[in-house]
Amino acid sequence: MTDTLNAVDQAIQRHIGEIGQGAIAESWIIIVHSQTIEADGVSGYRILTSDTQPHHVDRGLLDVGQAIVAASWDDNLYESDDDE
Repeated sequence: MTDTLNAVDQAIQRHIGEIGQGAIAESWIIIVHSQTIEADGVSGYRILTSDTQPHHVDRGLLDVGQAIVAASWDDNLYESDDDE
């Protein structure tokens, strides 16, 4: 694990320990969209995980994350009063 990724892992562990009453993060995933400054319009996505985390755990976290976002989406956000 790189020094920066190790620092991310430690920060996640500290944060979960603080908000989760001493809990530990067994697995985690971060998705980042990045764009280069030098090359106009060149962008991409990166997935960051613990080096020891299996691929099937990544997929499970992504599935759960998608379900959480879908459940929290406010369908009424874009409806006007005229639509009723």
